[in-house]
Amino acid sequence: MQKYAPELAYYKFEIANTSIFLQRNDKKSEESNLGDFVADALRTCYWQDTTIAVQNNGGIRSDLIVGDITREDVFAVFPFNNTVDKVTMKGKDIKYMLETSVSDLCGDGSCYGSGFLQLSGLRVTYRVTDTNSGNRIKNLKTLCPNHHRYHQDEKNNFETEIWCEVDDEFQYNVAMPSFLATNAERKAFQFEKIHQVGIPDYECLEKHVIENNPINTQIDGRLVIEYENGP
Repeated sequence: MQKYAPELAYYKFEIANTSIFLQRNDKKSEESNLGDFVADALRTCYWQDTTIAVQNNGGIRSDLIVGDITREDVFAVFPFNNTVDKVTMKGKDIKYMLETSVSDLCGDGSCYGSGFLQLSGLRVTYRVTDTNSGNRIKNLKTLCPNHHRYHQDEKNNFETEIWCEVDDEFQYNVAMPSFLATNAERKAFQFEKIHQVGIPDYECLEKHVIENNPINTQIDGRLVIEYENGP
C-alpha cells in the first residue's frame, strides 16, 4: 500500500468546503440541492454553448456532507466514468424527454420515477394525476439561447439570465452524461440528435466544486411537482 500513498494523497486532498448538506434524494422523485449543483456543473463546466443540462437522479451516487470536500468525495458522487456530452436536439424532443422522465409518477406521490431527471437551465412545473401520463408539463421555461451570456472574471462566475418558452422546432444544446446521450434503450432519448463527447463527469464536478467554494447551494424551485392527491 505504501507505493500507492502519493496517488491516494491526491484523492484525499481537500479541494473545497460546503456549509450545507448536499443531498441527492435518491429515493424520491423531486428537486434536490445536490441535483441542482451537479446539473449546473454539467451545463457550465466544459461546453460554452449549452444552455440546458439534465442528470439522471440514479446517476448521483453519494451525498456531500457538511465540511471539507475531497477529490475522493467528488468521485463518489460520479463513480461511473461518464463523460459530459453535448446533445443538440429540438425543443419538442426536450418536452418528450421531460414528459417521459415523470411518466412513472402516481397522482398521490407514492411512486418513484425510474428515469427522473435533475435539471439546469430549465424551469418546469409538472401536474401529476393518475390519468395524464405523457401530458404533465404545466409550465416550462428555458434560458434563452440567443440572449444567454456566461461571464467569468478574476473573482466571479455569473450569468445574465433571460427565460423563454421552449420552441418545438428550435435546436437546443443540452449537456448530459454519456449514459443518457448514448443509451438507445431509454425511451426518453429515442429521437434524432447530434452528439458530441466531452470531459469526464468527475473532472467537471471537481472544477465546479472548486469554482463555487465555499458551497451553499439551496433548492431554488426550478423543478416543481404538483400531485393531484398529495403529498
